Amino acid sequence: MQRDATRYIEAGLAAGITAHDLLEALRTHVTTLEDGSSDDAHPAAMPTAWVGNAAIDGLERYEDLGFLGRGGMGEVRRVRDNILGRIVALKVINGCMNDLSAARFFAEAQATAQLQHPGIIPVYDAGTLPDGRHWYTMKEVRGSTLDVLIRTSQSTGTGAAVWTLHRKVDALRQVCEAISYAHSRGVLHRDLKPQNIMVGDFGEVLVLDWGLVKAVDTAHAATEEGPVQTDRSHSDAHQTRAGRVAGTPAYMAPEQISGHPIQPDARYDVYALGAILYEIISGLPAYDGQSADIVRQVRAGPPPSLRSREQAASAAYPNALVEACERAMARDPNQRYATAAEFGDVLQEWLEGAEQRSRGMAELAAADQLFLEVETAEAAAEQAWQDAEAALGESPDSQAGWVCWSVHRDAVADARRLRHAHQQRVQAALVHSPNLPEAHEALAHLNIDAIVAAAATGDRRPEVALRRKLSEHLKHLNPSRRETLLAHLEARCDDPIVMHAHRRGQIVARHKELRTISQEVDNGARLVSLVGPAGVGKTRLALHGGEMLRERFTRVVLCDLTEALDTTDVMVRLSRA
Repeated sequence: MQRDATRYIEAGLAAGITAHDLLEALRTHVTTLEDGSSDDAHPAAMPTAWVGNAAIDGLERYEDLGFLGRGGMGEVRRVRDNILGRIVALKVINGCMNDLSAARFFAEAQATAQLQHPGIIPVYDAGTLPDGRHWYTMKEVRGSTLDVLIRTSQSTGTGAAVWTLHRKVDALRQVCEAISYAHSRGVLHRDLKPQNIMVGDFGEVLVLDWGLVKAVDTAHAATEEGPVQTDRSHSDAHQTRAGRVAGTPAYMAPEQISGHPIQPDARYDVYALGAILYEIISGLPAYDGQSADIVRQVRAGPPPSLRSREQAASAAYPNALVEACERAMARDPNQRYATAAEFGDVLQEWLEGAEQRSRGMAELAAADQLFLEVETAEAAAEQAWQDAEAALGESPDSQAGWVCWSVHRDAVADARRLRHAHQQRVQAALVHSPNLPEAHEALAHLNIDAIVAAAATGDRRPEVALRRKLSEHLKHLNPSRRETLLAHLEARCDDPIVMHAHRRGQIVARHKELRTISQEVDNGARLVSLVGPAGVGKTRLALHGGEMLRERFTRVVLCDLTEALDTTDVMVRLSRA
């Protein structure tokens, strides 16, 4: 076996094969399980020759346009179909391959051609070159494999478009659809991994490399197309031998890698899909190292938990995805999702929830922007009020003072309108995502502000209703956060400075007072007195009343009698006004 491997490596190097491609090829070929096997061919059948970049002769239909890539079993070239006038990819097997490898190659072409699904790369044609090498043509896909996108999303400063977790999970969901279809046709992929998932430049997601495809339960294929049939599936000589396994160890189910696997079923591929999700979530493969090391790790136990990876990375992984991954990668096959479709449904459910959350968070971002506008309007209103108070204090008939008061009134109206729009935006977030904690906390803060204001003015009925609403929002927060907000509320209600600030300038039933002033004037009164302690808002009420009366009278005079000592002093001050 060692001599065969040595000859294989020497032949590959002589053909110009890179060290990386040689390692990938050796993983595709054979060692014993004790050596960390990832293939099931017989050890004595190790090929001893490669075909490097040799031209593809004998195919008049196809014009060779150059080399695209190389794998363990062959190379892929870009060719032009001279009959249909299109560019396709042509995969050709390496020369001097053993019978099992050749059978696998042709089985890959047959199975992929029969699996007609948008998520499986289409095969157009197949045949044999004059020198005996098998080949087939397929769609050329320009894009990146999922492993590249995972690595890109973990780096910064590369200038490449970063793939979000949402996009990667959606790509995996589409893979689940393709694999579910393959299972319905009675075949397993058995080598699912990020390197075998292509994401095209236009968003298409394709499952590649069906070289280890295995027909199972073909008598019960669930589609009208019937089961996938390959020459290899009918040949006992080319079936997997007991004691050997096929696939890539880091993505293989424990029972698949044991050397004495149970009857293969869909749960093989479900485990691999879970391992891909593990890598998508954490950015790291579940198992890492050389093939033999990984085999030992898989046999020894599960990979490092995602929670431990999360803590090490100081990240926050979505609970639903972590749970889905752990179930898909359960060591007991009976604990896994029974089908790829079931696993895909879980991913779809998370994607829909993530989309709803994203929309809800967008509403909250818009609400935050509105709140900044509220603060700006309130600051303008306060400044205009101070200017009006100063001007009217010097001369109650000051035109500048009335202008400032008008500015104040408009700014207050703007702030009120913006506050209403802000609250609507926060509530809109719950329309998209009813359980969004951030939205419930934002509404809890609004309710706390309103409760404090109601408590300050003694409005018990609205305070009770507001506390009831607050309780509903707090139910959606974790216990620690609930306790913090409730403590904050009680602290504000117990703070006399806060209470005084909320009472300042607040007259209960102001509109009722304005109606009373209007009625007094209608009944002939030309002097209306506003009496009350300092800080309750008499001046603002007087300004509101004066503005209302200016629409009916040519002159309205405001007179501050706060410092009048007696009736005579009141008359003197009135005469001066």
